[in-house]
Amino acid sequence: MSHGNFRKCPCPTCQERKRAEARDYMRAYRATGPRTTDARPIAWHIGVLLAQGMTLAGIAAQAGYSHDTLASISSGRVRRVRTTTAEDLLSIPVRSAAA
Repeated sequence: MSHGNFRKCPCPTCQERKRAEARDYMRAYRATGPRTTDARPIAWHIGVLLAQGMTLAGIAAQAGYSHDTLASISSGRVRRVRTTTAEDLLSIPVRSAAA
């Protein structure tokens, strides 16, 4: 039986599902660590890429994220990002000064 949002439903079935989800989350957290990381190094990396002539739209297209996501990170509105997002953005190479 589906109640829509099980997190808000007071029935015992939905409450058990919510507890099971919390257990699974904590199990994964203990096994792999936090799923988020500080956004400041990513914001700095985006700034370096912008200084090298890339645009937010170009960075977003290359990394597979929206322009708004990158704007939020680079402006400092976002303090933490998912680890996978950080890895994707940091994988965009910075040109060396010699290049």
